[in-house]
Amino acid sequence: MECQAPTKGLEAGRTDRQSGQLAPLNDVLEVAEYLRCGRTHVFALIRSGRLRSVKVGRKRLVPDHCVLAFVDEQTSSDGASHAETREQHGDSGGSNHAQ
Repeated sequence: MECQAPTKGLEAGRTDRQSGQLAPLNDVLEVAEYLRCGRTHVFALIRSGRLRSVKVGRKRLVPDHCVLAFVDEQTSSDGASHAETREQHGDSGGSNHAQ
């Protein structure tokens, strides 16, 4: 996965957890909070190459645009896979209730 620099700039500074803003570089715990998952899962994403990161000293940091690219990739691929699953099962996405 190639992460591209964002076209819209995010505010500089630390992650604002109340507004959901990301800092330019985020530690694993901040990324975990943003993605609403555990830090172990974030490390697994980094190890697998699905989430890019940089190492500064002993600290692993994830650029904001890489987090956003990961989320975009997940939402676009999830939508496609759900649509394909519905088609395979003969469901057009509408209600199954008889009227």
